[in-house]
Amino acid sequence: MYHNLFVQIGSDESLQQSFFKHRCKLLSADDALAYDSSTISTYSENQNEARYGFNKAHDGLKTIKLLTLYSIENRQPVVFTKQLGNVLDVTSITNAINQLSVLSVNAAEVITDNGYYSEKNFSELLLAGFDFITLAKTSIKWIRPEIDNQCKVLADFRSVCPFDPSTHGVSVLFMHSFEKKRKYANHKMDYGDHHPRRALFTKTRGKYQVMF
Repeated sequence: MYHNLFVQIGSDESLQQSFFKHRCKLLSADDALAYDSSTISTYSENQNEARYGFNKAHDGLKTIKLLTLYSIENRQPVVFTKQLGNVLDVTSITNAINQLSVLSVNAAEVITDNGYYSEKNFSELLLAGFDFITLAKTSIKWIRPEIDNQCKVLADFRSVCPFDPSTHGVSVLFMHSFEKKRKYANHKMDYGDHHPRRALFTKTRGKYQVMF
């Protein structure tokens, strides 16, 4: 019976979307939602979304991007979807936000973790018009010097986090320029032309916020 039920649900897109919309309607007005994005490896030859691309497990397998929208209040999943394993990170975010609009979820804030901190991703997010908050490694060459400049401030007792005495933090504003080189020419720009952009970074309790 379970097998037959899952087969029926898996082939009925309308039923799936109706279920997701019903789950969204049950949420309270103050409930916050979060999208979790995970790339998983698969041996399956029957998954249409399985593609060769970046694989953090480095196991040489095809991957699928699994995205789950869940309620922060009760930790229950509300919506899930799969995307092609070789889709760019920024494209994955764009697709997820478009799917949320179908479910009448229109207020989205992009917050990323270590998987998105590359300058390439920053540049792509900028060109896509996103404002976002991100977690970045402190060893990155254009971030580390600013941290070193703040060592004395971080050692001061006034930098202690009010709710976590073991954590020190300081807010710093600085500018960093990004450039994206075109791969192909069009009627407006030639091959190799750059898209100059600047980003404003603030650092709070050890995490950098990036605003473009």
